[in-house]
Amino acid sequence: MKNYRKLFFILLIGAIALVLQFILKQGQSAQILITFCGSWISLKMFIDMVKKIKAGKYGIDLLAVTAIIATLCVGQYWASLIVLIMLTGGDSLEEYATKKAKTELKYLLNHSPQTAHRWVD
Repeated sequence: MKNYRKLFFILLIGAIALVLQFILKQGQSAQILITFCGSWISLKMFIDMVKKIKAGKYGIDLLAVTAIIATLCVGQYWASLIVLIMLTGGDSLEEYATKKAKTELKYLLNHSPQTAHRWVD
């Protein structure tokens, strides 16, 4: 459920930034908001990524965190927001699929036959 909250938070920040940029014409405020939140979230992701690497689990997180940091450094804050949405959206989908698969497998195991009959000719 942790990933759903991250995704919701990023979507909320994106919505606020869209309002700031295109309705209120406060582009600088939108940039500051996305840069601050993007930096904070990418720092948390970087720390989680280092923990995963130490545990021997490698993934695409390194590339995504690098892309977020690079786009923020060059001022492409909307691009960093899109990368954040893609990364957290993927994590949320993965979490949902894992939970669903565990539930279905548990159901199958609980409803599997307890006895078997063999036909001998």
